Order: sequence, then C-alpha cells, then structure tokens
Amino acid sequence: MYLVTAYRWGWLNGGQYQVYCGPDRTKALALAELEPHNRGGKYGCTVDEWTGEGTESARIAYFCSGYGEKEPSHNWRINYFERMGHVFDDYAEGRIWVPTGDENRTLKSTTVPLPPDFVLAEVKRQRDFRDMMIRMQDERNADPTDDKHG
Repeated sequence: MYLVTAYRWGWLNGGQYQVYCGPDRTKALALAELEPHNRGGKYGCTVDEWTGEGTESARIAYFCSGYGEKEPSHNWRINYFERMGHVFDDYAEGRIWVPTGDENRTLKSTTVPLPPDFVLAEVKRQRDFRDMMIRMQDERNADPTDDKHG
C-alpha cells in the first residue's frame, strides 16, 4: 500500500493533505511528482510504502516544494511564533508566566507593566478578528445545511 502526502513548503507541521492511498506504486509516484507542480510549487510530496499489516512504512520518494528541500522537515519558526503569540497575549493582559526555579520546572503568573498603546491596539485588532471568525464558524456549524458561506 502506498500513501502520498503533500506538505506545504515541505514542513511537517504546516498544512498537509493526502493525495493518494492505494496499491499502485506507479500511480503513487506519478501523482507525487505532479502534485507540487499542480499546486504552484507550494507543496512537497512524500511517497511512503506500508506493509500489508499497515504497521510499518518506509519512505520511497520525496518530490520537493519550490524551496528545493531534500526531505520534509519540522519548521521551528512556526513553533516560535505560535509560542510568542501566547506570551504576547498574556503581556497585553499585564502578566507573563515565568519559571519558578523549582525542580518541577513549573511556571507562575507574574504581573508586569502593560505594553505601549500601539501594542495593545494591535492585540485588540487581532482578538476582534479572532472573535469574528469564531462567531462565523459557530454560525456555520449550527446550521450545516446553510451553503451561503461556500
């Protein structure tokens, strides 16, 4: 069995989707080679061969994104910015989490001065956008027959 997975920019922790899953090796390799081109170079594709039991796999090919990477990899910048977002969100509330220094490696909430007004304004803008998107998603989920949102 062959599984073709497309990874946005070749990042394991970015967007991904399955292109093909089936028994045809030639089809899997052909689809994996074409998919990056069909998606404007934004995706790299792996081809993994799975055992009959589906418990073990081996990578047999990788077709790179427009970045030209040799293998898909974890993008640590994504983790950094996700974590910094949490720090920034707390900072806008006048608190941060700092290590306690104990052996349990725990954190404690600590009060800090608020950031400058331009930072608070941007945090508010981003929160308002988040809240609007959550409301829209909730409305769509409440009425799955409503197709006006596409």
